[in-house]
Amino acid sequence: DLVRRVSWLSTPYFTEHAVRRFLGADFRGDLVASIHHLLRESLEGREPRGGLRGLALACGDMFGERDFFSSALLSFDVVEGIDVSGEQLERARENCAGRGFEFVPIKGDLNTMNLRESRYHLVVANHAVHHIENLDHLFSQVARALVHGGYFFCSEYVGPERLQVPLRNRLWASFLVNLLVWPPARRRTHEGRSKAWIRNIDPAELDPSEAVRSSTILAACRRHLRVEKLYLYGGLNYPSFEGLGLHFEACERDERLMKRFIFLEELLSGLHLVKPLFGYVLAGKAP
Repeated sequence: DLVRRVSWLSTPYFTEHAVRRFLGADFRGDLVASIHHLLRESLEGREPRGGLRGLALACGDMFGERDFFSSALLSFDVVEGIDVSGEQLERARENCAGRGFEFVPIKGDLNTMNLRESRYHLVVANHAVHHIENLDHLFSQVARALVHGGYFFCSEYVGPERLQVPLRNRLWASFLVNLLVWPPARRRTHEGRSKAWIRNIDPAELDPSEAVRSSTILAACRRHLRVEKLYLYGGLNYPSFEGLGLHFEACERDERLMKRFIFLEELLSGLHLVKPLFGYVLAGKAP
């Protein structure tokens, strides 16, 4: 819960901009409505038996996944959530109560477990796949489990393993944070660490599964699924603002700051001076 509050992605402006870039002309007001619009078009003529069925991978407490399974356009009858933690699945059950679908918790390890064939209309992975080591197994199972016309949506860290941000990204971020983020108190994270010089996290401090094979996620996804939409971002804004989400307010000053950083990130990424670290992926069943 603390990580969510201080994350750079907790500031809606960054997320909303990335979603608009990701969806382009298919943007329909928000991410879920847009995906449901595309899914409804894709499923046209393929009437599901027994209603729509969804799956959340490494779902944790379903806080970030539950909204993907109900909108004004589509409602799911059954949503299954897979996670290794029984305690998190109990929290997920509570978080999904009253959401309009039956939630079915499944305790299991996605590195090894098999999914039933042609079962799900929408499979969602929300900042979860970077914890999976056996990526080819995972994506082959997602491809197997999707119905024809179904979609896999993923929001993910796809940078170097163990969250080791490239030096050029950190140099640009350090320079721009000191130049543009004022006052200095806003450069201090929730742990009291200064963003004056942006350093990499010590891998010894991380969960052993953290970003275990993150740089190969996109390649593995493409081997097993047909990628229809992809947007890469976050090469500058992640190292600049991770841990600072608690300082942002819904005000004109902060919106101007975020606009500047988004413009600079897109410019530097286009010139290959920083490497994108996050991605949105929408994929379907391969032919």
